Amino acid sequence: MKTLVSAIVMMSALITGQAIAQDPAYASKAAALYRVAPDIGGCKSGELTAAEKQKALDTVNDIRRLHALPPVVYDPAGDEEVMQISLMTAANGQLSHSPSKDWRCYSPAGAKGANSGNLHGGLISPYLSFDSTEAIVIGWVTDALNAVPDNVGHRRWILDPFLKQIAFGRVSGATAGGMTEGAAMKVIYPSSSATTTKAEFVAYPYGDYPAKYFDPKALLSFGAIIDTSSSWNNQAVDYSNAKVTITRRGGGAMSLGKIAYDNYGFGMPNNLQVQTPALSYGVYYDVSITNVKVRGVPRDYSYWFRIVQ
Repeated sequence: MKTLVSAIVMMSALITGQAIAQDPAYASKAAALYRVAPDIGGCKSGELTAAEKQKALDTVNDIRRLHALPPVVYDPAGDEEVMQISLMTAANGQLSHSPSKDWRCYSPAGAKGANSGNLHGGLISPYLSFDSTEAIVIGWVTDALNAVPDNVGHRRWILDPFLKQIAFGRVSGATAGGMTEGAAMKVIYPSSSATTTKAEFVAYPYGDYPAKYFDPKALLSFGAIIDTSSSWNNQAVDYSNAKVTITRRGGGAMSLGKIAYDNYGFGMPNNLQVQTPALSYGVYYDVSITNVKVRGVPRDYSYWFRIVQ
């Protein structure tokens, strides 16, 4: 069984960045998100429309479908946590998975939400650009703007084969210092039962992959699924002597950048990630990963991907 405490500790540094640009329509776009508008100065989180929460769920499930992963359901019990940490993020203009009690609009529910999900936002500016809910979710999957270098932890949670449910919250609006935004997705739960996926691995990107779900700055990643009954049983994967080859179909092998691996509990507890040169749209790339030790036994994997417009 996946323990919540260990997952939270390893989650503590995963934060997405956010680009800024003047957006005169920010206030009207933000207002359309809510059934009950937030009052950031009054420490009221408001309430998202059901349609906005559905957008987050649909985006997660569409991406999981590309990886042959089972869909997740929406967890309404998680709404308070994700809305409260989104409020805290927006009110303070900063991000933390361990916010202190002196934060404006602090609440125990918000602190719990900070420890159990992916976070976004943390900036107050009159020039803040508005991000759609879909764009926020996609940003977690690409992890191209992760504040922690060479880290794909947000992606690993969303593409966790054992993930069963999510909750999504966001608080966007005006403060005295300008526009502000916080968002959160609950992805860490106390336990994870068996997964129904038939996939033997989770690779990003994989197959014909929509360009809207990819970023040229994104790291490629791979995780082997060796046990569908328990998430932590998938820790018995060793990439220390693995060889990664990526070939442009019809051409030669690519010169790869930094390759890293770990067995941390960001979702499924094995991960191999690769930095590549710029990839071309519409081109087939063949990936070979050899000499992966699965419970001490060497195993090879291969797959292909193509970024499609």
